[in-house]
Amino acid sequence: ETLIPNADQRSFLTAYFAIAPEGNAPTGDFPSDLFDGYNTLRIERPLSVVAEQLQTTPKHAAAWLKDGLAILGQARTQRQRPHLDDKIVTSWNGLAISAFARAAQAFDRPDYAEAAAQAADFLLDELWDESSGRLSRLYRQGPSPVSGFAEDYAYLIEGLLDLYEATANHQWIKKAETLQLAQNQRFHDADGGGFFLFEASADIVFGRPKRIADAALPSPNAISAKNLARLGQIFDDKPFQKMALDTIAAYLTDLQNPNSLPPTIGEAILFVGKKSLQIVISGTPSSDSVRTMIREVNTRLLPTKTLLFADQSEGQAYLAQRLEFIQNILANDNAATAFVCENYVCQMPANNPAALAKQLDARK
Repeated sequence: ETLIPNADQRSFLTAYFAIAPEGNAPTGDFPSDLFDGYNTLRIERPLSVVAEQLQTTPKHAAAWLKDGLAILGQARTQRQRPHLDDKIVTSWNGLAISAFARAAQAFDRPDYAEAAAQAADFLLDELWDESSGRLSRLYRQGPSPVSGFAEDYAYLIEGLLDLYEATANHQWIKKAETLQLAQNQRFHDADGGGFFLFEASADIVFGRPKRIADAALPSPNAISAKNLARLGQIFDDKPFQKMALDTIAAYLTDLQNPNSLPPTIGEAILFVGKKSLQIVISGTPSSDSVRTMIREVNTRLLPTKTLLFADQSEGQAYLAQRLEFIQNILANDNAATAFVCENYVCQMPANNPAALAKQLDARK
């Protein structure tokens, strides 16, 4: 009554937010007396229904609601705020980078790619120590002394690989390879295959676990297998390709039942097991002709593709150090040209989106 002296407005807000004298806490397997008399604001009926019940118009009720929320919000500022969990977790941000980069490709949204790049720059600047080859687990007012887990490396590497395909910036795959080598050194099980979830430490008493099944987050081993396969294709790196295969082979016993196959390892098996597909787009990445070619690729579900860019500049020169076939790929009269390749053997160049579409659709 002190906050909202208007009795009609108060009646409306009480009904709209399901407030009751005895409290509105739900019942359950917990001591109900803990919540006796307590109310939580919740909406159980549409505004129009409550307005009709109280014999007022929806427009009038909406005005009461807007004013009431402003009053309650102001009153809330006078109370002590709850604790804020504002830490930045490397693995979660790696997943977000991947999501933004993939959305940038799917919806042709460069602003999504920019958001992903900003997040990646922050993690690499603040949480990656180049001299020690160590990734920190989290950041809050500075890097945490806690070393990253296998999932932190795996998810960030995946994000950087997706970011390369979204931006054509070769620096992302360069960093991804560096992080993968660090992950291999710190977490790889050289005897049994796959990756431990944590580094070897005196704090770990009961052994270092490994996991292939997805939980609330994707399996770090499944993501790592796919990352290794992707890097193996990007650089034609046989040790990476073998490590990807060995990571999956380490869990063959767990994967015998196809009905319980975790989705992330299923995706990794598809990428590792199928014939490798490279799509090389030649030209200036920011040009309209290249963007049109990329758009043609991204309109199709190609789960085993590796998208490479022959940008006629530093990125192409960097790739050519490891991929001999890419060094001689040129754009046609400064217009985008696409090459669809399997195991680095390419079809005839596609000089327009229709020709590229025909080659991609022929693979179905």
